[in-house]
Amino acid sequence: MKYNRRVSRARAVLLSGVGVFALLQLGLAVVVESWWVQLRDPCFGVKVVALEQRMRNSEFQGNGSAGRREPHGKVVVMLGTSRTDDALRGSQLEGALAQELDYPVIVYNLGLPGTSEQAELLYLERLLDRQIRPDLLLIEVLPAHLHRDWTRDTVWIPPDRLSWRDWHLLHEDHLPRRALRNGWRETCALPWYAHRFAVLGALTLHMVPGEVRENYAYSRDRCGWRSPIDERPSSDRCSRATAQARSEYGPTLQRFELGGSNCAALRMLLGRCRDCRLPAVLVLMPEASEFRNLYPPAAWAQVQAFLDQLRDEFDVPLINARNWVADADFMDTHHVFVPGAKTFTERLGREVVLPFFQAQIASR
Repeated sequence: MKYNRRVSRARAVLLSGVGVFALLQLGLAVVVESWWVQLRDPCFGVKVVALEQRMRNSEFQGNGSAGRREPHGKVVVMLGTSRTDDALRGSQLEGALAQELDYPVIVYNLGLPGTSEQAELLYLERLLDRQIRPDLLLIEVLPAHLHRDWTRDTVWIPPDRLSWRDWHLLHEDHLPRRALRNGWRETCALPWYAHRFAVLGALTLHMVPGEVRENYAYSRDRCGWRSPIDERPSSDRCSRATAQARSEYGPTLQRFELGGSNCAALRMLLGRCRDCRLPAVLVLMPEASEFRNLYPPAAWAQVQAFLDQLRDEFDVPLINARNWVADADFMDTHHVFVPGAKTFTERLGREVVLPFFQAQIASR
C-alpha cells in the first residue's frame, strides 16, 4: 500500500511538471506570436516597434507648421541588408526635409543583416499587416543575390524568426523549403529554447549602459541606424574584413548567372507595391572600386539588363549609388564607415527623397 502511494505521488509530481513545462512553452508561444514581436524576430521586431512608436508621436500626427498644411507627417522606409543598416542615417535627413517641405518626415532604416530579396518581400508584408504603409519605400538590391544558385544551399531566414502569420503572408511559390518548415515547427514546440537568446537580451537590456551595449537588436538610434562605437576601425580589422568580402562574393560574381528565387521575389515585391499603390525606388548601394572590380563585364551586364527591365515594367526609379562613396570610407569595400554614411545619406536625400515629395506638392 505504501509503495502504491509513493508511485501515485511520483506520477502526480511528474505529470504536474510536464503540465507546467507545457504551459510555459505555450505561454511564451502566445506571447511571441501575438504581443512581443521583439522576441520572435529581434532585429526586425525592435525596429518596427520603434517605428510604430514614432508614428504615434503627437508631433508626427499633428498638422504641419505654418504655411502648407499636412494632416500628418510622411514616412520613408528603406528595406535592405547590412549595407543599408550601416549607410542610411535618417536623423541626418529628417530636420532638413521638415524645413524644406514644411511638414515632419520620418526616414527609417529597416536594413537588417543577412536580408535577401525574399526577406524584403516578407518584411513588406509584415509592415502592411501591421498597418504601416510608407509614403515612399526604398528597396536595396544586392546584385550577388540575383545569382541563380544564391539560395540553393542556404536558408534565407532563420526558422525561429518566422511566425504562423508569415506563412499566410508569403506567396505559395515562395514558401521556404521543407527543412525550413521543419525547423519552424521545432521552434513552435520549444519556444523557450528557440528564443533563449532573445529573452536573455530583452531581460538584460536595462542592466547594461547604452554606450557599451553590444546587443545588436537594441543598439539603434531613433531612425533605426546603428551608430558604431568607432567611426573608423583599425587598418588590420579592415584588411581582414576586405579579405572576407572578397572570398564571400568573388566566386559568386565570377560564375554569375541571373535567375533564382531572389529575382522572382524582387519582381513580386514590386508587384505588391504596384497593387498597393505604394511608391517604390530600387537602390544599388555604394561599393568601393575594388568590390566593383569583382564583377566580370558579362555579370554586370546581366544585372543591369534585369534591373532596367524591372524599372520599365513597374515604372520605378533605379538609383545607382555604387560610386557615391570614396574608397577610403569603406570598412570592407562594401560596408561604409560613418563618413561614408553621411555622404550616402545626404545625396540620397538631395537627389531622391526631397525631389519625390516636392513633386507631390507640385502636382496638387
